[in-house]
Amino acid sequence: MKAKFINEYLDDIESWERKTERDVEPEKYNQLCVWPATSMGDGTPEEFEDFMYNEFGVRTKFDEEVTTLPGQGGEGGRHNLFFYVHDDDVANLPTFTGRNQIVNQT
Repeated sequence: MKAKFINEYLDDIESWERKTERDVEPEKYNQLCVWPATSMGDGTPEEFEDFMYNEFGVRTKFDEEVTTLPGQGGEGGRHNLFFYVHDDDVANLPTFTGRNQIVNQT
């Protein structure tokens, strides 16, 4: 039980340090990316940013989630996530093809 508490505490500190870095160096988040056909559901922007860092080692700044409109042969209603990636992490970003599929991860 004690080890679990310490690990959760350390995770909180690491998450806080990443958030502090985003606030201190906003000019280093220049690459706007889209993860097509993906929704955050009930998640928060902070949870998304933590997920991206924990799963892929990529520092991100959530921008927005949009829903497509009908047109150009599509019915609309698809969700897309937009987020910025830290300049130093662009090379580590996996390729997202939509529908929560990742085709490559370096």
